[in-house]
Amino acid sequence: MQDSWCSSIWDGTQFLSGAAAREYRLRMAGGVETVIRNTSRKAAENATREALETVNGAIKAVIDPNSNVLPVARPAARRRPRKSSSDMAREKK
Repeated sequence: MQDSWCSSIWDGTQFLSGAAAREYRLRMAGGVETVIRNTSRKAAENATREALETVNGAIKAVIDPNSNVLPVARPAARRRPRKSSSDMAREKK
């Protein structure tokens, strides 16, 4: 498999390939940190958009008068109190 970041590129004076081409592309993109930040932001935006579309689609399915989906009222989950390790040791005895 060939890495597209390492493929040949013209930098204005010469063709660069391999690690030199990758370093040139990183420099033109603003550096490794910028590439990671931008990629992470885009991934988070896409995940959020897809999650919202899924939730909104489910809500529309429940609200639609022609839908056969029934809303279900569920009580909120209650958290169980945590047991300390000493309590757990006592229960084992």
